[in-house]
Amino acid sequence: MTSSSASIPHEKKEAICYLPDSSTVYYSIINEMEDHAVMILDPNGAVRQANKGAEMIFGYTKEEITGKLMRNFYTPDDRISNVPNELMAEAIQNGKVYHAGWCVQKGGRLFRCRTTLVSLREMTDETIGFALVIQNISWQQQQVVASQKAINDNKEKENKTIAYAFYYRVGNAIGAALSLLQNIDPKNPQPVVNESERHLKRALAEIKNISDDIYPESVFRDGLPATIREEIKKIKNRHENMRVRFTCLPKKLKVETELQLALFRIVKEQLNNIQQHAGAGSVNIHLQRHKKKIVLAILDNGKGFDPSVANRGTGFQKILHLAMLYNGTTQFTSSEGKGCRVEVSIPIEQA
Repeated sequence: MTSSSASIPHEKKEAICYLPDSSTVYYSIINEMEDHAVMILDPNGAVRQANKGAEMIFGYTKEEITGKLMRNFYTPDDRISNVPNELMAEAIQNGKVYHAGWCVQKGGRLFRCRTTLVSLREMTDETIGFALVIQNISWQQQQVVASQKAINDNKEKENKTIAYAFYYRVGNAIGAALSLLQNIDPKNPQPVVNESERHLKRALAEIKNISDDIYPESVFRDGLPATIREEIKKIKNRHENMRVRFTCLPKKLKVETELQLALFRIVKEQLNNIQQHAGAGSVNIHLQRHKKKIVLAILDNGKGFDPSVANRGTGFQKILHLAMLYNGTTQFTSSEGKGCRVEVSIPIEQA
């Protein structure tokens, strides 16, 4: 009698035999998480199981945290206000509840937290416990505060730059014209008129330059790629030895105008950073639209910096802020002597 079996290669049989149960994998992943505290509570809110993240975030050992009531993780004011019990009641009623506030570590130190509490139910729909997930978001709050301070400092710096530009660049040209006109010779006015006209035209040109710096009209009129190319021409006039290359895919970029303006400001900010600090001889700017995102990359061959020790100034903070306005991400890659790469990725709706 000949027996038959399913035709499965030997290697695949071994893989199937050694594949662990999915619930075991899931539990292992949760247990190893260190940036989220995940706890299983009994119906009274006492901890029955806790992952490594709970031990690290709250500072308790596994033995210390087991049996603690959920209310012990909240501030005295929250306990007096009955917040923990209200969260459990709402989770029982609605299935789950979200909460943002303060939690208390071992020793009494407070930290900003985001809480998710889920009711665990039997087939009879009776609550048999809770799943509690707590995330420490203090560092996120600190990053937002630091970023906002940097943006405010940058705005103050920009305001001073604009005031300086108007006072000296525009004011000097107008002042020169007025001085000439006050001493005009009635018998031969034309030379003074011509010279005054030259100064006034220079003042108008300076006003246009300042206006373009504040709100570049060319982005709305000509589009982002053309405006970047115009900015590159200005840089080449100031720095003859700096080679700046720009590529755009597709060549005719279809993105909402406000986003184009934000991207141009990112380009201009990083080009300013490169001119002031990098000492670069070559810069490459690459802009590409994908189906669901637009990616802007700016690379230079300047002196670079060590990201682990360098204090990113207002220029980098401004780039971060501009990307964040559109739910974008920013990555800075650099090392001493090897230049810098800034990559901004912003999600967009598929056209």
